[in-house]
Amino acid sequence: MYKTDTAWVRLTRAEHAALPHVQTRAAKLTGKAARAAATAERMARYRLTQEQLAELCADITTRHKTTWLVLVGRSPAAAHLRPRLEVYRRLLALGWSYTAIGKACGRDHSTVMYYIKRWGTTDEQAQA
Repeated sequence: MYKTDTAWVRLTRAEHAALPHVQTRAAKLTGKAARAAATAERMARYRLTQEQLAELCADITTRHKTTWLVLVGRSPAAAHLRPRLEVYRRLLALGWSYTAIGKACGRDHSTVMYYIKRWGTTDEQAQA
């Protein structure tokens, strides 16, 4: 049913679909679906398993004699600070966003930003 200025009119599906406000709504939904698909495709490159992330950062864990689970764990120990910072820097250099790094490492994006800002983005800055 569709209300005109004077009365209600029964419309077929095709007639209803041809109405301007229905076409506008359908176009908006199509645009939303396209944007959602583009976002999902863009974020797919950040969806690595914990095992893949561990392999990506294997040299860091070997050099610091630790494990990936310790790096993404909740321990605030200073001994884990340097390897965590190296992992954050490596993923940042690969083009990851702070949010993606935080999700992958079990931290909030603001924590990752703080680490990078506080201790620098290079080893020389971190030494100072």
